[in-house]
Amino acid sequence: MTMPTATCDASGVTSSAERARRAAHALACYRTDAGPLSAAEAITDLVADIGHFCLENDLAYQYLLAQGVGHWRLEMTDPESVEPLPEVTITINERNPCEHL
Repeated sequence: MTMPTATCDASGVTSSAERARRAAHALACYRTDAGPLSAAEAITDLVADIGHFCLENDLAYQYLLAQGVGHWRLEMTDPESVEPLPEVTITINERNPCEHL
């Protein structure tokens, strides 16, 4: 599957619509492999699978996830911004494995 070249607006900035199109393409590829999933299920499973990929490839998943969310937020505020990314914190509250006993 070949992905078309990204399009930018007159200022050279990739639009939100273009970013959404690229994400839709990635989800379509994922759903082809993963089976019949809703968009929400596919996003959830893909994000989890990326975590497994990071573990297998010695990548800092939570850091990369926070960076991605920071980029998304900054792009929503100002697509042309060169400001530092906003701080994103991801907290995982570990369940006690014996809690259900």
